[in-house]
Amino acid sequence: MLLEGEDPSTLFAEDARHWVTIYAQLLEFKQRILERDAGSMPNLPPGAESEVGKDLELITAEADRVEQRLAFWRQRHWELIGLDLDAQAQTMMYAGRKVYLTKREFQLLSFLAAHPNRYFIATAIIGSAWHDSRLSPEQLRLYVSRLREKLSELGPPCRIENKPAQGYGLVFASP
Repeated sequence: MLLEGEDPSTLFAEDARHWVTIYAQLLEFKQRILERDAGSMPNLPPGAESEVGKDLELITAEADRVEQRLAFWRQRHWELIGLDLDAQAQTMMYAGRKVYLTKREFQLLSFLAAHPNRYFIATAIIGSAWHDSRLSPEQLRLYVSRLREKLSELGPPCRIENKPAQGYGLVFASP
């Protein structure tokens, strides 16, 4: 089931990026509901658990559907802008050129690419992209600097920006 206005055959990267944003927000919302409601199960009156359990099943199924749509739109967005990330080879390709990425560079770029035009503070990136709280914001800056150089070398229509108090984000140029 598609949302109103959703056109999977669009030829516009901006449209795909729009749907990535919508589905990412929908998924975050559904995950918050699931976490909240699952945590409140022990406090329910007797008999109410089965109704809440049914609701949780429905929300879980809907979250799975939203996650599939999000994956589709992320892939479609990358296709439309012509940027290809290869996890196996840890490469980024654009316009027939290729650069190799370190494991951490690839993880960082993948995380930021999964959330286009959104900003994340250093601790959120370190925890979400690398799952390693031992890394410092200074190390993140080093990886961001290296990725900026590699993106500049390839020239795709995106760049890593830093906004004070908001953090880093992978920002795509408007047509």
